[in-house]
Amino acid sequence: MPKAITLGAGMVGSLIACDLATDPSFEVLAVDYSEKSLENARALAKRLGVSIDTRVADCSDAGVITELAQEADILCGALASHLGHSALEAIAKAGAAYVDISFMP
Repeated sequence: MPKAITLGAGMVGSLIACDLATDPSFEVLAVDYSEKSLENARALAKRLGVSIDTRVADCSDAGVITELAQEADILCGALASHLGHSALEAIAKAGAAYVDISFMP
């Protein structure tokens, strides 16, 4: 089963994770440093009747991003703009598939 990982579980990232979870062929993981954001993502998933996994992790750490890239079939970026570019660099170096909604100048 392909694994999709959403980096960032704020209002947009949690919705991306839940939308992906409507496809039963995906295993979905939402990652954020904020347990509160992850709690909100789990609550949204419950309201929508889908299943997502969550993990607390520091998405500003390139090493963490690289590890996540190695376990994912696709990553979806929904990070704050100041984190988006460094995440993109780490994922590109890892050679992973990535889509991103983060604003980057």
